[in-house]
Amino acid sequence: MKYCQHARPFRVPGLRSTMPDRSLVTGKSGAHLTFKKRLIMQLKIVTLLLTVACLQISARSMSQQITLSRKHASLLSVFEDIKKQSGYSFWYEDIMLKKSKPVDIQLQNASLERTLAAIFQDQPFSYEIIGKVIALKEKQTSAETKEPAPEFTQDKRKITGTVKDSTGTPIPGVTYLVKGTKTGGATDASGHFSVEAPQGTVVLVFSSIGFQPTTVTVGSSNTVNVVLHAASSGLNEMVVTALGIKRPKGTLGYAISTIQGEELTKAGTTMNPFLALYGKAAGVGVNMGASGPQGGIKINIRGAASMNPDQNIRPMFVVDGVILSDRKTSIGGSVGQGFDYGAGINDINPSDIESMVILKGAKATVLYGSDAANGVVLITTKSGRNSTGMGMTGSIQYTNEQPVSYLKLQDQYGLGDNIYDTVYATVNGQKIRTIPNKRFSFGPKFDGANAMFYDSSIVKNSPHTNNFLSLFNTGRSTTGNVAIAGSNDKGSVRASYTNYYYKDINGDNSWQKRNTFSFNANYKASNLASFEVISNIYNITSMNRRGSNDGSVAWGLPLDYDYKLIYPFYTDQTGYKRDLSLAGVPTAFSNLGAFMWDRSQNSLKDDKVHMITSAKVTLNFTPHLFLVGQAGLDYDNTNYTTEKSVTRILPSVADGSFGIAKENATVQTYQALLNYNRSFMQDRLHLFAYTGGAYRLRSSDYLGSSTIGGLNFANLYSFNNESGTPSAANLYQIRSFNRGNDVLYSWLGSASLSWKSELTLELQGRMDWNSTLPPENNKYFYPGVALNWNYTERFAIPGMNSGTLRLSWADVGNGTNRYFANNLYSFTRLSNTTALSITPPDAILPGALKPERKREFEIGINNSFFKDNRLTIDFSAYSNHRYNQIFNLPISPASSSTGLKINVGDVKAWGLELGLTGTPLIGKNYRWDITVNAASQGSKVMRLYPGVTNNPISNLINGSAASIHADEGRPYGEIVMYDYLRDDAGNKIVGSNGMYSLNNQKSIVAGNIMPKFYGGIISDFNYRNFNLRIGLDYKSGGTIFSYTNNRLTGVGELESTLQYRDEAHGGLAYYYDASGNMVPWQHNQPAPAAAQNGRVYHDGIVLPGVMLDANGKSVPNTQMTNASSYYMSYANDLATSFPPDRLYKNNYIKVREVALSYEVPRDLVKRAKLQKLVITAAARNLFYLYKSIPNIDPEGALGADSYVENSIYPTLRTFSLGLNVAF
Repeated sequence: MKYCQHARPFRVPGLRSTMPDRSLVTGKSGAHLTFKKRLIMQLKIVTLLLTVACLQISARSMSQQITLSRKHASLLSVFEDIKKQSGYSFWYEDIMLKKSKPVDIQLQNASLERTLAAIFQDQPFSYEIIGKVIALKEKQTSAETKEPAPEFTQDKRKITGTVKDSTGTPIPGVTYLVKGTKTGGATDASGHFSVEAPQGTVVLVFSSIGFQPTTVTVGSSNTVNVVLHAASSGLNEMVVTALGIKRPKGTLGYAISTIQGEELTKAGTTMNPFLALYGKAAGVGVNMGASGPQGGIKINIRGAASMNPDQNIRPMFVVDGVILSDRKTSIGGSVGQGFDYGAGINDINPSDIESMVILKGAKATVLYGSDAANGVVLITTKSGRNSTGMGMTGSIQYTNEQPVSYLKLQDQYGLGDNIYDTVYATVNGQKIRTIPNKRFSFGPKFDGANAMFYDSSIVKNSPHTNNFLSLFNTGRSTTGNVAIAGSNDKGSVRASYTNYYYKDINGDNSWQKRNTFSFNANYKASNLASFEVISNIYNITSMNRRGSNDGSVAWGLPLDYDYKLIYPFYTDQTGYKRDLSLAGVPTAFSNLGAFMWDRSQNSLKDDKVHMITSAKVTLNFTPHLFLVGQAGLDYDNTNYTTEKSVTRILPSVADGSFGIAKENATVQTYQALLNYNRSFMQDRLHLFAYTGGAYRLRSSDYLGSSTIGGLNFANLYSFNNESGTPSAANLYQIRSFNRGNDVLYSWLGSASLSWKSELTLELQGRMDWNSTLPPENNKYFYPGVALNWNYTERFAIPGMNSGTLRLSWADVGNGTNRYFANNLYSFTRLSNTTALSITPPDAILPGALKPERKREFEIGINNSFFKDNRLTIDFSAYSNHRYNQIFNLPISPASSSTGLKINVGDVKAWGLELGLTGTPLIGKNYRWDITVNAASQGSKVMRLYPGVTNNPISNLINGSAASIHADEGRPYGEIVMYDYLRDDAGNKIVGSNGMYSLNNQKSIVAGNIMPKFYGGIISDFNYRNFNLRIGLDYKSGGTIFSYTNNRLTGVGELESTLQYRDEAHGGLAYYYDASGNMVPWQHNQPAPAAAQNGRVYHDGIVLPGVMLDANGKSVPNTQMTNASSYYMSYANDLATSFPPDRLYKNNYIKVREVALSYEVPRDLVKRAKLQKLVITAAARNLFYLYKSIPNIDPEGALGADSYVENSIYPTLRTFSLGLNVAF
């Protein structure tokens, strides 16, 4: 058991110490866990009570909070913003708007009443609220005679119809009114409307967010169809920015990416939303590892990197203002049972997401401080704000997951060392051919002859080409969601429940069950105060996640026998493991048997309760001054239960184990912001400013224990059933405990100055006190400035609807890992003694570390062109320096450590990001939209320590001979390996054995882990009620090391190893003379008398290159070797033997998603008493149009943040069918 000295307390007044309790944990662990249980139970009860209370309040007690920032804007565009945020629609006459004045308004979280009062203060008309419709009316002067509105005395009639867009797609929620009356409503989910109107000619007025208002004159007809045309610009769209503050997109001075929730589920609902993010945001890289959809997802923004291999380079994830706990994961990690469990983001339910906003640059993230140096992903969950009354939606989806293999295995040669290596056994005096006990597949050809299997049964000597996929089943999942939502002038509420079941391809004993409850309510208590509570609770139970099957990678996947025969022989008549020590089976057979045993007989379960909850209060002190306070909690509690079966019961019970562990991770966030919002100089100059403090506390603890020495009895999983005896030697198994916390105090401020609708200048700053750094340097300041120029307000450009120029600069910082900045000495108890062994840290800290910093400049444009914005271009260019990088300076091992932690590094990075949205085709009943995202990036290490130019930051594979570097003057992330021996001209040198050798005195740059170019293409084609979605993503650059390609080449199983095997594949003929030398021969000639055993071989090869003559000069190679010897050289486990040609460029173009949806016509839906019914058939991960790496999936790395592939789980090709319904 290890104990460590932890971080020192801070010297900042009032700052909580991170000094952990140094007492032995065994005395406190029970109370600690009891407290955690009580806490989560109390949180559950509180959430349940809040849910019941708010559901009872329902739509009677709900509020609307509106944020507007407009300069010299048209009244119509302001109406659109209000409707989008409040759900209220506007009715007006076109002639009235011609009298309207431009609007200058700045409001933050204002009530509807306050917003309307500010808007209509200087307008020549007033308004009246009728239900969810705001009707405009002329202002009357005192001299005017007020006449009552005429009443209709004619007989009424009903006018019906459908409202569609220019492509023929129905538009729900369109507000309509009979002009001159208060009669109206909103279209249903299919765009249909029905309204009572007087006989004769009447005028109907239609309006909706994102469309131009339309009036239609109706004569004697009772049926009318209406077409709405898109509004001219999207720059006024309100988007979520740092700290959850909403801003008009056209005023931002930095790049963001916004993905609406429906974009994440349009091609079916995925296990977590990030699986649907591929190619949807420029500059955002996404990758799922070999552990499948349950494992970690790599999210990398703008090529974030660090010289410190332990530094977190993932973005910060925020859900409804709550910062999530996050971590890097991989197969074989130290968490739980060693699986890739993913992180908190894996739990987010896609069906509950309203939007996802990605803040990419330093300026966009400056207000989040040190947690956000690598970008921020802001997730906003759905609310009931845009609901009219109370409504219900539901969805159900069934998904089928087919395993797909990219392995190309040769099916011509079986097990053996050469083509003559046929193995026989004598049974009852009869010589019988057998399946060999061999590792390599360079043996005789498959000929269909009889052969004896390892269990003595007779099988055919034929290839079983479906062996690999037979190890896996077809996976499946089902998900069902139901949600209720509603709103009125007092607030809104939404409650949602989702049930999800997933069965993995590993078999019936590998599954995941999820129950998700989401609740969102806001209430306006008075003009002074409004409140909001959001809670998302996830209960997730998983069984037998994917572990590593690297043994099969190392020892191969032979085709000589049917894998269905393995398990029956691997187990005996008792159902437990057979003793195979004398059975003559190869290691590959044993590995595959163990793989089958583990997933069917062992139960490794993790049970998680994850809660993300926030509470917010807004206090309006004056019309210009208000306070927003928010508290958030991310609580993650996981129980791990390990039940490993005994492997044998005769002659005695053997093996087996039982273990439990509990892990808790909590992030508490608190912030309060005082806001000031006011206009000056006849509303031409507007100021929006806020300042306040923030506090973030992260804590975690882990406690585990397992049995010693196996179990006494089978199927009894209890600590009382352990067969071993606890001792000092196995103390680490009896208990495992660690805990820690880190804290961040912050003070921040922001001021935004706007001149009319043309210029916006934003100044921001944040001061952090970070506990992960020494007290001398734990305080640091982040400044940021941004300018946005809407130049189309200054001058018109033909064909351009809108155009903005963005400029921003910021200098942000980053702390480091918890306790990284401390010199930690660990100690362990020597086996079977009471003595302690003290171990110094690998790298020591000679002085106080400073925070890593990133200084970034960004420039960008956003332009829209043509009618209905048929082309939109968003372009950004950035350049940043990551300086004060934490560098491990090598020192002599005689000092008891290997390096010094110092701040010296400076890495420059740059990139371009492009987003294009276009509509190539548009017609009455159809519309084709295409979105293209692209990003390129590069980097260079500008400076290391004086005199140091070589900087290996981590090993790529076993040993340091293959490592990832950040060398001075070179791009970051280069892979450095031994090169082949070469002459001065660069030719490979062939040795006396006819083989190449590696030069352990010279290393070369063989690749780079960072991609250079990546993005996505999304096509949406709408025709009447049909929508066809096709999504592609692509990547160029980035290098991966493939154990599968290396080792399966070495054992002769890949199709590529057929080259040189025989005459048909380019092999040369030869024989061995009496001295064992290879002598060239002819394929069609019999063996000469001098040939050993009278045999001629046909797999000779003369490798291209040179050999050295007696004088050491290079001459063309003539030395022959054979194919088996050449390929076997790849079967090794040491980095000193890995050749550079096993690195592969990871380039690909993939068809990621295809979906076809159909909205059932309204007349059919009405018969079922429904409002809307949509059927969606979708497919994901269909195929690669191109990939540069053979035999594996380019996403098959061990973990989401790994560049090594060593686990050949098949790819999942998913097909889903879903129904979405509205009541």
